[in-house]
Amino acid sequence: MRGRLEMQLAVDSPETGHDLAAQSRPVRFPETAHDLAAQSRPVRFPETAHDLATPSRPVRFPETAHDLAAPSRPVRLPETAHDLATPSRPVRFLSPKTALEGFPSMRLHYNVPYSMNAGIVGTGAISHKHAQAYRNIGFRVAACTDINPASAQAFAERYGGVALASVEDICRHPDVDFVDVCTFPDFRLQPVRLAAQNGKHVQVQKPMAINVAVAREMIEVARDAGIVLGVASQHRFDDSSIFLRKAIDAGRLGRLIQCDAYVKWFRSAEYYSRPIKGSWAVEGGGALINQAIHQIDILRWLAGPVKNIQAMWQLGALHKIESEDVVNALLRFENGATGVIQASTALWPGYSERVELHGTRGSAIVTGDQLTSWDVQGDEEASIADPPPLSTGVASGASDPMAISLTPFERQFRDFGDAIRSRRKPLVGGEEGLAALEIVERIYETCRNPTA
Repeated sequence: MRGRLEMQLAVDSPETGHDLAAQSRPVRFPETAHDLAAQSRPVRFPETAHDLATPSRPVRFPETAHDLAAPSRPVRLPETAHDLATPSRPVRFLSPKTALEGFPSMRLHYNVPYSMNAGIVGTGAISHKHAQAYRNIGFRVAACTDINPASAQAFAERYGGVALASVEDICRHPDVDFVDVCTFPDFRLQPVRLAAQNGKHVQVQKPMAINVAVAREMIEVARDAGIVLGVASQHRFDDSSIFLRKAIDAGRLGRLIQCDAYVKWFRSAEYYSRPIKGSWAVEGGGALINQAIHQIDILRWLAGPVKNIQAMWQLGALHKIESEDVVNALLRFENGATGVIQASTALWPGYSERVELHGTRGSAIVTGDQLTSWDVQGDEEASIADPPPLSTGVASGASDPMAISLTPFERQFRDFGDAIRSRRKPLVGGEEGLAALEIVERIYETCRNPTA
């Protein structure tokens, strides 16, 4: 597996196969849907699609915590699908000590199977990642639409559902539970309004809009209609991000004093060949709003609100675009820490993005989607109870926008689906998307008016 999954059902589970051997009888998993109160769908583990294909038959688990309480003793869940297929060797389980504290919305539903139907607006590159993630977690693409009807039809043939003529048709379709907007960022408010009018929940791709004013209106529309609004920011669901949020809250890094984000990527001339790419009107800007928005969101989530910003940019330093392909910003956070944001799509060959956090007790570095450094004084005991998920298997879009993992998408989409079912806010809702966009807009304003 690429890393430890930090979210699991809040039940007592043995940590090793040796723990299981100490019990008076072996653990047996229910074999039929009848055994589990008519649960009909196989569980989907959020690690990889390959893991899901490993078992010789689907394994069925209870849908709710109430169902889990029905057996005479706790249900034990294996860590991987591979573990299910090899009962002859010791089976390792997730330790309850590593459960994510403070985020109840991220716990129960991760191992609970249920299905929802998505209506996808825009069938470009990122929509394929979304559709693949939906398929892996048991969600269904019920319908799709695109300004290019042939693209929508090809998408429907590949992932299922029907190709429809318009966004209005998507929002009115009776099988659609929520609308997933995967268009350019200038087309966000319109589908949110249509979804709200039809009582459909909606998730939008990052950035949530091209400016703060539109983002605020989207939030108001969703709030007034009583629908759930989510913003795709899947890196909040990386193992590294989840671990660091818990570690910072627990004071393991001490007081934060320096918090940085570096996105030194490269995009080709072909990438910017369409006039709308890197345009203010359609994309809202360049490298900062389109590429670095994920790291800005992570930095804001981990280090807190930003108090002061100074910045400068280069417009079209390498590429023939009207917006920035190089930008640098100096930050002071409200907690007193200082920081740096560097973003570029002009630096050949492109390097994995980094988020660096330095506190009075030590430092942590996230490279791509992995925690690659954890150097903290006096952390031995805490590291035994909750070890840092250190890894070098980095997935990054440094030079290829699609070289990214599906796992965090799967986790976020499960959270969004559970938010709909539970009538709660998702972990990354409209307000969170707005907070990241506000930092972007403040950096742009400072670049335009450096003496203000």
